[in-house]
Amino acid sequence: KGGLHVFAAIPPLGLASSLDAFRRGVSAAYVQSFGDDTDAFTNTLLSAYVQDDWRVSARFTVKLGLRYDNERLPEPYPSDDNNLAPRLAVAYTSHDNKTNLRAGYGRFYGATSAGPILGPRLFGTGQLKILQLSLPQSAAAYAQPGHRFASNPGIGVPSDFRISPDFQTNYADQGSIGLDRALSDNVSVSVGGQYVRGRHILLARDINRIDPSTRKRPDPSFVGITVQESTGNSWYQGFTVAVNKRMSRGTEFLLSYTLSKAEDDFIDWFGRFGPQDVQRPDLDKGPSFQDERHRLTFSGVWDLSGYTDNAVLDNWLLGTIVSYGSGRPFNALAGFDRNGDGESSFDRPAGFGRNSETGPDYFAVDLRASRKFPFSAGKRNLELLFEVFNLFDRTNYSAVNNVFGPGSQPLPAFGQPVSAFPARQIQLGARITF
Repeated sequence: KGGLHVFAAIPPLGLASSLDAFRRGVSAAYVQSFGDDTDAFTNTLLSAYVQDDWRVSARFTVKLGLRYDNERLPEPYPSDDNNLAPRLAVAYTSHDNKTNLRAGYGRFYGATSAGPILGPRLFGTGQLKILQLSLPQSAAAYAQPGHRFASNPGIGVPSDFRISPDFQTNYADQGSIGLDRALSDNVSVSVGGQYVRGRHILLARDINRIDPSTRKRPDPSFVGITVQESTGNSWYQGFTVAVNKRMSRGTEFLLSYTLSKAEDDFIDWFGRFGPQDVQRPDLDKGPSFQDERHRLTFSGVWDLSGYTDNAVLDNWLLGTIVSYGSGRPFNALAGFDRNGDGESSFDRPAGFGRNSETGPDYFAVDLRASRKFPFSAGKRNLELLFEVFNLFDRTNYSAVNNVFGPGSQPLPAFGQPVSAFPARQIQLGARITF
């Protein structure tokens, strides 16, 4: 109810970035609600599960399972009663007990968050009314005391929230296969593959955008009609290889590498990025924001306790985590209403797919050192800890300017960093065990 201003690059006004728009007080869009924002509802989850373990032989096991999930959502959500989730897993151990082969498949149903449930219940019933403004009225709202209206000004056209009658519970089909091989008593190597297919994922879609051919909205009595529907999809494929050394002679480590590909055709129910064409949301299939193609991680521990006769070095524990991740996708935006549907926040430059650009990579080294001081005849320990995160103080950027601009060439700020993960951090601690 406090109001929400959206600042965005507006190249025709000379505003190359959202920060420029904020500095000049030019709000591209404004949303404020009026009315009673309280509600109470019950969301009941009912589940049942059966499983049978079949030991085919001493080295081969099969597990079969079936789960049923039923989420009793409040009005106006429809019921979904056919949520059967089969499970299957197999495992085989070689005769020398050094090789394990495993595979599995399962369907997993999710639950609906409380946030999206509230929207249709409050706004769809008229209990809350949404005021949604764009330029120049949004800029006028920003000029108000506190950058908000004290009461409903009676301007603009309201928005509406609705539930799709075909709403279904979201689920994911997950399959995996893996091979573990012991190279020695303490060292093993593993390889594995994963596949995940998500369906009926909750998203919000405005079905009342302006028709570019008529320059009118399908329902002129509303600015936006946000329909919550379960039409989102996701795809994930991953391959992992790892080498693991269990604790021996005071050392242990894990080295793992993952090659993966994650795609989807939605963001989330918040509508951070809606579809460019609401009539063809399937065209927005592309890399997910979580699509990190390459991930390399090393973690190791060196325990000096009892490993040396040197009293100074005894009871020391050293550890490190080294992480590398390739750049994740970001969505290039035109910065203006390129397709003429009345919504400029989601339009991409000509020829750009959703999340087609790649951001900066990530690299960090964390270090931990601790020293134990036994007392009370060894029954208690005082442990002092020294930890450093991002040891080499590398600047890892978390976001870039994604506004390409209206021309055929990008704006100078396009692709430039706008935020970063934390710099080097040092932490001291103490712990007593008894």
